[in-house]
Amino acid sequence: FCLEPLSPVDYQLSLSSREPVIWACLIGGNRRWKSGETTINIDRPSLSPIALHIKRGARLEGGSFSVDFRWSDTSLSWGEILMLIGQIPLPPYLGRAAKASDRKRYQTVFAKQEGSVAAPTAGLHFTSGVLEELKAKDCQWTELVLHVGAGTFKPVSSETLEGHEMHREYIELSLDTLQNIHQQLEQQKPIICVGTTSLRSLESCYHLGRLAQAGQLAIEDREENSVVKLAQWTAIDTSAPHLAPADAMRQLIKFLEQREMDMLRAHTQLIIAPGIPPMIADAIITNFHQPRSTLLLIIAAMTGSDWKKIYAHALQNEYRFLSYGDSSLLWIKKQA
Repeated sequence: FCLEPLSPVDYQLSLSSREPVIWACLIGGNRRWKSGETTINIDRPSLSPIALHIKRGARLEGGSFSVDFRWSDTSLSWGEILMLIGQIPLPPYLGRAAKASDRKRYQTVFAKQEGSVAAPTAGLHFTSGVLEELKAKDCQWTELVLHVGAGTFKPVSSETLEGHEMHREYIELSLDTLQNIHQQLEQQKPIICVGTTSLRSLESCYHLGRLAQAGQLAIEDREENSVVKLAQWTAIDTSAPHLAPADAMRQLIKFLEQREMDMLRAHTQLIIAPGIPPMIADAIITNFHQPRSTLLLIIAAMTGSDWKKIYAHALQNEYRFLSYGDSSLLWIKKQA
């Protein structure tokens, strides 16, 4: 299961590469894979098969492995090889193999870049027609890049929240997007996030702004793809002062402008849970999530004890849960 590129580290460079690539991968039955290289032959109608050579490397954090891929027909890119041999990675709780219809169905109207291991499924409720209706009502929206990680399906198995290691996800927001959000905050207009990953991304921007204001934000250069990192418990770290949302966003914009960067690229491990309320978002459009998930923790952080009433209502009225399920619009209880 290919999770994220290691060399080249940029998603688009890796997927368009016709040279060998290295990815972080989950491997089922890893113990049965003896050391060395294995080869898979990819059959093609009326064309000669492609030999895909796969070599397992070192174990990485989180239980994944570094895996080297090279293939015999270098007229094809790595992304094209994946399309030939791969399957849509449906969430494991659906309990079925992917079908041909999932290639279109498990994809949002916003999708542009390849690389996410799961669809940000709150976006599945939108169509081009719905967007046109929103535009006619003078609703504005801005888009960001969400490379959802496999860790989003990882349940909280520890007895306390402190024992859970939050999964890391990669996000991209353009400087224009950040400026649009800042303007919305300055004008005190509501911000509604489509999905928990979008909300987590905006909240990450808030805390990155705090770190920037305190001089604690550093850039990691990964093959000239400048990335910043946000740790799991940054929201409760008092070494950086808490700011008004608009001020935090202004500090992050200033940080990028001073470095002549037109894009924020970040790896975020930020956890949002009861006691760590959202600072940017006013509401969220989201599906109904499974127990013991960090996604349900986000809902509890937003709505307080009302999350139990919301989910009781959903269960009593037989709402559909999870990725292909029903949606909800939840307004956040802001702290005084």
